[in-house]
Amino acid sequence: MKLSKFIKDLFTTGLTQIFVLLLGIILLRIMATALSKEYFGIFMIIRRVIGVGAPLITLNLGVGLARYVSYEREKDREFLNATLCAITIISVLIIITSIIFRDQLSLIFFTTSDHGLFVVLTTCFLFSYGIFSLSYSFFRGRQEMNRANKMQVLYYLFPVMGGLILSQLFTNQYSKILSFYLFSFSLWGIVVGIIYLRQKVHFGRLPAIIKDIKSVKALFFYSLSRIPSGFFLALVFGIPVFVASHKISLVAAGYVGIAVATVRLVEIFATPFNLLFLPKFAEIKRNNVSGEISNKVLIVTSFIFTVLPLVAVLSYGLAEYAVIIFFGTKYIPATQGVSLVILFSVFY
Repeated sequence: MKLSKFIKDLFTTGLTQIFVLLLGIILLRIMATALSKEYFGIFMIIRRVIGVGAPLITLNLGVGLARYVSYEREKDREFLNATLCAITIISVLIIITSIIFRDQLSLIFFTTSDHGLFVVLTTCFLFSYGIFSLSYSFFRGRQEMNRANKMQVLYYLFPVMGGLILSQLFTNQYSKILSFYLFSFSLWGIVVGIIYLRQKVHFGRLPAIIKDIKSVKALFFYSLSRIPSGFFLALVFGIPVFVASHKISLVAAGYVGIAVATVRLVEIFATPFNLLFLPKFAEIKRNNVSGEISNKVLIVTSFIFTVLPLVAVLSYGLAEYAVIIFFGTKYIPATQGVSLVILFSVFY
């Protein structure tokens, strides 16, 4: 019975992840079409700022929450309330800082002090994303994957619908499109979190949190120790965009952002393999078949170094068509960068 539930959760979660990634592709195409090249560059910079800022503002507590809620189910509300308190305090401080230094931060991120509003809205979005991330992790920890998957679909479907509506309401008003997108998506993340957690959150449970402070501290330590890896990966994808915006232009940042986004889109094709490898290797380990895992790893390694180079070469020739499909004809100049990235992205 447990095995069948596991397989069902694995299948539905895999489909959800693929669907969410497809929504991400649609959103990129909407924004690439609705915004000018300069504002699309700003949009891509904001995405990378969010990528770098998320593990810092959330302290990676989503990872720890999912683990400790699963381990100590009787303390799930204390864990949830403690992590929500931490993220709320940090977010309020960061939002206040962004309001005070919005012009300076705008100059750092966008090479001009004219986009201070985007700085403030981005920090508000980070707070909203933190609420959603903890909500999703909470239900992951409780192994309520149907609820977690529905929540994820609702969350990521909104920006696609919102982007379509805003592009029609504010045609060629690029600043309004981006501002209302960030504002509405931020509100939506908080609303989704409240809807799903309305009976779980109670900040007055401070005495209970203090009582279980040892477990709460263990959760925080577990989460904080994993910040460097997530932060480093975010920087790998963020630095090229930031450098392009400062050394060349916001338009160039958009082109580099397209190349970076292409790497992330390749993950769609890796997801089914991940879903197959995990249960298969777990089954082999459970059956304690000596040497079988090594044999399977050898097969996978052989596949990576024989088939994937061919896929990379074929994809290299199709790079221009991929750019046109995902971003539109006005971003054809980004093809050269995308072509080079595709050669190595399949290995990623």
